[in-house]
Amino acid sequence: VKCELCGNWEKRNRMEKHAMYNCPMRLVRCRYCNVSMPSKMTNTHVDNECERRLLKCPQKCGKDIEARHMNAHGNNFCARRIVLCRLDCGAKCHFNTRTQHEVDLCPNRQVDCPDCNLNMQAKELNYHLYNKCPQRLVFCGRGCGHRGPYILNEKHENSECLLRPLPCRYEHLNCPIIIGPPDKREIHELYLCPKRPVSCKFGLCQHVCRSEELEYHQKNDCLYRMVECNNK
Repeated sequence: VKCELCGNWEKRNRMEKHAMYNCPMRLVRCRYCNVSMPSKMTNTHVDNECERRLLKCPQKCGKDIEARHMNAHGNNFCARRIVLCRLDCGAKCHFNTRTQHEVDLCPNRQVDCPDCNLNMQAKELNYHLYNKCPQRLVFCGRGCGHRGPYILNEKHENSECLLRPLPCRYEHLNCPIIIGPPDKREIHELYLCPKRPVSCKFGLCQHVCRSEELEYHQKNDCLYRMVECNNK
C-alpha cells in the first residue's frame, strides 16, 4: 500500500511500523525545544534552527550555551567577553582578566611611591621617582661625590660638604669673603686677602702687618724704606 505521508509503498503488514518509526514525513518532536516537525527535517533543525540547541561559546570560555541565550551570554555573562578597563585607561581586555589588569597593569591604577609613600597613578611613578621624590638619590651639586636623599641634599651642600663656601680664615679681622672650594679659599687666604698678615721686605725690617696696610708702612713707617737725602 502507499504511505499517505511520504508516498512510499510498503507491504500492508509493515505499514503501521513504517508510519510510526520509518516514515520520513512522520511528525516527531525536537529533543531540545519539543517543536513538532517531519522526521526528515530534525537533523537540519537541530543543527541550524533550534533555539535550544547547545553551541560552544565562540569566545572560547568553555561553556555550552543554548542558541537562544548566546547573544546575552556573549554580551553580559561570558568570562572572556571583551570589556573596557574601569579606570578609564582605554584598554580592552577579557572580563576574567580585567581585575588583574586594573590591579597590576593599568597605568591609571593607584600606587604608592616605594620611597616616600606618596600616592599617585602608576603612569606617573617613574617620573616621580627620578624627578620629584624627596627621597630620590642625588649627587652633591658642588661636586664632592657625595650621594644622598634629595631632601637632605641642601643641608649637606650648606653644612657638610667639604667643597662648600666657607668664610676666610681672617673673618675675625673683618674679611667679608665667603669662598669655596678649599683650593680657591686657600689661594685667597695666601695671596689675595687684604687682611692676611704679610712681612715687610725692605732690608731687615720684617715688620708684620695686614696686606692692606703694607703699602702705607713701606712708604711712611719702615726704617729701611728708601728716602731722598736732604743734604744735596
